[in-house]
Amino acid sequence: MSYLLNRIYSGIIFQSEGIIFNPILSIIILIIQFSFVFSSNIAVQVIMLAIIVFENIIFGNSIGAFNIIIAIFPLLILLGGMTYIFSGLYFSILTITRILNGGLSFVFFFSKTNPSELTRALENLHFPSKIALLPSLVLTLSPRIIKDAEETFETIRLRETKGTIFKWLPKILAIFIASVLYRSEFLAQALYFKGFGLSKRSHYKKVEFRKENWFRIIIWFSISFVLIYIWIANLFLPN
Repeated sequence: MSYLLNRIYSGIIFQSEGIIFNPILSIIILIIQFSFVFSSNIAVQVIMLAIIVFENIIFGNSIGAFNIIIAIFPLLILLGGMTYIFSGLYFSILTITRILNGGLSFVFFFSKTNPSELTRALENLHFPSKIALLPSLVLTLSPRIIKDAEETFETIRLRETKGTIFKWLPKILAIFIASVLYRSEFLAQALYFKGFGLSKRSHYKKVEFRKENWFRIIIWFSISFVLIYIWIANLFLPN
């Protein structure tokens, strides 16, 4: 379990070094990606998977993508195998590609989106500070909570290796909740000193729209037309 949690943590942790994308653009592209995840056309899923893997590689997130694939591999085997048994090969491949598309999309978003820039960008769009803060909290706290869960599980495993899951699971949950509350206290103090909740706030740094963002825009808007055509053709044109 700790091994899988470590893989997930390594996959979704924000990478401060390297290329960082505009947060609003990242949200828009994430919405586009998840819109196509609902397609039942394997061609749409496979093409989108190829593009997602391609951008993870060229933008330096290949290790994070690999870690998340390893982490969800048991889920892929379980759901893919069950779908194959009850629905056949077509829906088994469809299920696996959907999970991969969703997982890799989230990994890229988490690792290439600066939580602070996301909050500033939403506030610049006149979102209330309390609402603009929520996505940033998800990006910031999710990796830390997963890391706490990994360390908690590893500590319990080293101290007490015997007994059933019902014996040591309450201890893991208790330590994990205590860790989350401990982080929440420091988070509340940090937000207080940053002035969250005030009617007017200023920022010392603006969110820049770098040239790499144009590359992502061209890729995803171009591929969207192709995927929409394939999706619509599959729905309305005769086989």
